Amino acid sequence: MDHLSSLPTKDDTSHTKEENEVMAKYFNKDGAAAPAKSTFKDTLKIALIVTIIFIILANPWIDSMLCIVPYCGNPLVLTAVKALIFFVVFIAVKCYV
Repeated sequence: MDHLSSLPTKDDTSHTKEENEVMAKYFNKDGAAAPAKSTFKDTLKIALIVTIIFIILANPWIDSMLCIVPYCGNPLVLTAVKALIFFVVFIAVKCYV
């Protein structure tokens, strides 16, 4: 991705106040896109949700519920299924929170 400073410009045009505000809002001084800021509240919310998901999946009663998966007697398969569920739910939480 090219930086704004390396793109060609027209010398006979000037930016409006609104354009300057948008540029300042979305770009750094060097022209690179500004990263999204994560607040402590968002981080705490995601950590709490992930902890709850982990506690739910760590309980033994979830093992009996997951026995619909073939070969559920194998602890390796059960761990893989739990990891897959954790991964999918974590990605969903991260995208929507």
